[in-house]
Amino acid sequence: MDVADKIIDLTGCQIWDRQEVKRIPINGNYTLEELTDLLKKHWIPFFECHQCGRFDYCKFVEVTSYTDKAKDIQCGVAVTSLKALITRCISVLQILDSQKLQYFLDAAYHFTQFIYKSELRTGNFISTDHLDYFNNLVPMAFSQIIDLRNHLTKFSYEMSRFPEFRSRQSILLVEGYSEKVFIERLKHSGLACFLYITVKSD
Repeated sequence: MDVADKIIDLTGCQIWDRQEVKRIPINGNYTLEELTDLLKKHWIPFFECHQCGRFDYCKFVEVTSYTDKAKDIQCGVAVTSLKALITRCISVLQILDSQKLQYFLDAAYHFTQFIYKSELRTGNFISTDHLDYFNNLVPMAFSQIIDLRNHLTKFSYEMSRFPEFRSRQSILLVEGYSEKVFIERLKHSGLACFLYITVKSD
């Protein structure tokens, strides 16, 4: 079965509204596209891209007939990231019970909010017009990045419930101390294949 044809039963599940104030009940079976459409509808607002500091180079901008204006769209970075999360995880989602599906939906909310707000904040930080608006209170504008930590913490908490989403530590067995020191030294290279291994010698 093609990924796009896979179905997820979300009977009994709920999703957060955009402000994380109330729960919205959802029921029934959803395809990948239906679920993505549902979540982006509730989580990602429409935004005029020319108001974002990334306007000049973002690949998702849809320019109108006016060269300095853009269509009012949902952030392409957030929408694409949300779709990638669901698409790449749908095989896992199909075998989860309703409680674990709820955990995933909560995690997906915080994932999406982190991506969207990160894009928005970065755009604001490189926008002269936005920073000028704050005038003498501009240090407060930069402090807005702190609220991203809340979404990361909650995303991490929800995803920690799933062994499929946890990194697995590798152990490399070597014969002697000198080999252990050599491999440990390779960790300083920054290569991912060395960073996440534990080296044990006999």
